[in-house]
Amino acid sequence: MNDEKSKYIYLPEAKKNSNLAAALHIKYKLRFCNLITAEAGVTEADRKEVKEENIRIYNEKVSKEDRLKIASWEHIRWQAYIRTEGYVHCPYEKIKMIYDSNNKTGDFQKAVKKTRDELREARIHPCIGDEETHLTKVSLLIGDPNDQYYFHKNDRNFADSIPEIIGGIFRIIPAEKE
Repeated sequence: MNDEKSKYIYLPEAKKNSNLAAALHIKYKLRFCNLITAEAGVTEADRKEVKEENIRIYNEKVSKEDRLKIASWEHIRWQAYIRTEGYVHCPYEKIKMIYDSNNKTGDFQKAVKKTRDELREARIHPCIGDEETHLTKVSLLIGDPNDQYYFHKNDRNFADSIPEIIGGIFRIIPAEKE
């Protein structure tokens, strides 16, 4: 079993389902960039070559601006998914109040962990929110202090790694002009 497959097997069921939903949505994001997918129809041995070609085409055809749009759409898709799992939005002010109550000692790491645990237990996800300012404020409060856009990082990484996700199973092909 390769490393990627073994990592997937040990993911929690909700994370597996989220990843599957993201993968199923890739073709729509590629279509926006005037790209389509087709089954590669190649042997396991030839998949590396197809994957490398997919990366080349994607990097040539998908601009930074388009990748940011894809990341934004991925966040919207993910929010819809996570809401079906029972999570809800919480205003920043309430998240801040929970964090402040957990930060009496000034221990940032403990306060962040306790806040995240309380939010998870209450089925509140801090990344559900339509406003850019909400995510930025929450990221600064309970995210990675080295990256103020921490909660956007997953969406941006997804947009950048579409060819790797597809691998050599599908070919990315420029769509015909309609």
